Amino acid sequence: MLTDIEMLEIAKKYLKKMEEEKAQELGEENSHELMINETIKKPLGNVYYFIAKLFYETLDHKYRINAAPFLVEKEHRRVLHFGTHYHPEEQYEDYENGDFVTSLHSFWYPDEDRYSHK
Repeated sequence: MLTDIEMLEIAKKYLKKMEEEKAQELGEENSHELMINETIKKPLGNVYYFIAKLFYETLDHKYRINAAPFLVEKEHRRVLHFGTHYHPEEQYEDYENGDFVTSLHSFWYPDEDRYSHK
């Protein structure tokens, strides 16, 4: 079982991964620095909401991003990124109940730096 501190470290590592992927996609360097702006503790782990750091610093809406939160599981040591199609709380409940529909990139395994659907 991961501690809150360990889950936060994984969350930060995942944000860096997303920053790198976005920069690669756009052909830019350090273009979208992300930061955690809310953490919600749940039985399966912590749910992290994040925003662009420039939006936080400037409140300029051109830096605002539409991003769904993610869960760092305390038992399985993996990240589940929720979609934007419906409310994250509903998605968490679906996941908790075993009804969450996964995609090829639903889970990210930080120790292996790989995505999987399981």
